[in-house]
Amino acid sequence: MSPTPHWFSLAALGLIAVFATQNGHAQAQHRTLFSFDAPHGATPSALARGRDGTLYAVMRDGGAFGKGAVVAVSRGVARALYSFRGQADGAAPDRAVLGTDGALYGLSTLSVVDAHAPAQSGLFRVTPAGGFTLLSKLQGPVDSLVLASGQDGALYVSSAYEAAV
Repeated sequence: MSPTPHWFSLAALGLIAVFATQNGHAQAQHRTLFSFDAPHGATPSALARGRDGTLYAVMRDGGAFGKGAVVAVSRGVARALYSFRGQADGAAPDRAVLGTDGALYGLSTLSVVDAHAPAQSGLFRVTPAGGFTLLSKLQGPVDSLVLASGQDGALYVSSAYEAAV
């Protein structure tokens, strides 16, 4: 049986590496597919593989405005799809999944906890062409939310906060 490739994102400024697995065990050696720089983003927080083999990386920092980015990596070349501005689109994107429509869905921080209001997160969609849509505002910080994409095409969000969705 031939080894099956698995992609992993490793933190720092960031890189994408592939580790081959065989019979469910990761091999000791890996191959770096791409190393990130600040304009593309830094601190990877999520990684998804598209049907065409493109890897979509969600970066918590960096990007054009320093607030995070979504980057497509194909054949060793990175293309910035969207850079977060830290305004209505949020910042520090995280927890991304690939939808059945080929778009990337994720969560971003819209506001932080302060004395006047609870933290708020945003559910976003980024298309392979770079189109951005904020789909919903959710109560609670990003790290209290879990995001999943179902085979039925629906997105599922689980929250530690009772009235989050």
